[in-house]
Amino acid sequence: MHINQLFYFDRKRLKRLLTFFILIFGASAAMKLSSMKDAFYFPMLHTFHITNEQLGATRSIYGVVQMLGYIPAMFIADRFSKKIMIPFSLLCLALIGLYFATIPSYIGLLVVFGSLAIFGEMTYWPIMLKSVRLLGSADEQGRLFGFLEGGRGLIDIILSFASLWIFTFFANEKAGFQHVIHFDCIVLILTAIASYWVLEHDRIDNAEGVIASSKRILLGIKGELHKKELWLLAFTVFFIWVTYAGLTSFIPYMRNIFSLPIVLVGVYGIINQYGLKLVGGPVAGILADKYFKSPLKTMRVAFIGGIMGLILIIVYSRLGHSTGYTIAIILTLVMASFIFMLRALAFSPMAELKIPKSSVGSALSLVCMIGYSANIFAYAMYGKIIDIYPGTKGYDYVFMIMIICLILAYILSSLTFKIVHNKNGSVNIE
Repeated sequence: MHINQLFYFDRKRLKRLLTFFILIFGASAAMKLSSMKDAFYFPMLHTFHITNEQLGATRSIYGVVQMLGYIPAMFIADRFSKKIMIPFSLLCLALIGLYFATIPSYIGLLVVFGSLAIFGEMTYWPIMLKSVRLLGSADEQGRLFGFLEGGRGLIDIILSFASLWIFTFFANEKAGFQHVIHFDCIVLILTAIASYWVLEHDRIDNAEGVIASSKRILLGIKGELHKKELWLLAFTVFFIWVTYAGLTSFIPYMRNIFSLPIVLVGVYGIINQYGLKLVGGPVAGILADKYFKSPLKTMRVAFIGGIMGLILIIVYSRLGHSTGYTIAIILTLVMASFIFMLRALAFSPMAELKIPKSSVGSALSLVCMIGYSANIFAYAMYGKIIDIYPGTKGYDYVFMIMIICLILAYILSSLTFKIVHNKNGSVNIE
């Protein structure tokens, strides 16, 4: 009997780990096409014949559709099963990628990014986040979301270096870029198949309320909209994402100010955007669950670290850029690691805020809608600043905006923490 119970436990644990891995892999694959410029910034400029501002505008279109899409996502996330929605969304992203690979006009490029936002955000992202939230209890949320971010970082590195390897096989930049997109489409299709095979159907109106009835969802949305701590968290995430958008400026910053060799630019972009997830995510999760016992507390520490890092970068760009790029690489990567800690923990306070499981999908959609609305303007704003103000001046403006956003996010997270922990008689929702 004891052996059978142990085997059953191990089988359940294996299923949970496999589900978590599929969610991590899917979360990475789903964002590859929309984040293509992280590793292929200059190839995208050259292939589509566009400016920094126009490339930033693709993310702005993505952000507009993303924000509007999270309104119906409040209903979708708590109403439809992950077994259907996750594979469906991944397959749609693959189809969009095939059109992307034809190198359409600039208008077509904007359509691509708008479509990626529909199936990568509205029909996919909140459901994926909800699935991660429901994998563990309240005291596991920091680690779950931390290792989600860290795992995404590992998968992102593998897929990105594979993309760079494919890209180097072609002397023609356009051909190389097209084959990279084809590779991403294949990954999306395979991940969709694996997701359908591994993920289970959610039960409707079960005891935990994993999938709620339409009436219950609407009542849950109404209830969550009245929670001021949820709105504070949403705007905290907003300022985190405005800051995160600024990390993409590190790529042209290293190239234009510190003359980072073009061979290293792609590698730096991958480490800056993906590799640091391996460090920031798990470290943030462990600190939140084991040391600070609160994601909100841990976030405040990361805010301070990010602010100090940006101040050092501004100082060094004025005093030390003639000495080489090594110190600049260290400073920018250390600072960015704090931002990835914040990204990892941004959605983990759902349990700390006592959001019931039956409403967690709609609550996450609300936070995503406000938080990710930063994509509407942030990338284009930073690109325009870099285009208008040459040299260190433009980058100084970018970094100062990032500092202001981190200060505001620190204030909002502190208010959220105060409200949450001043409440009495809250129930444990696991």
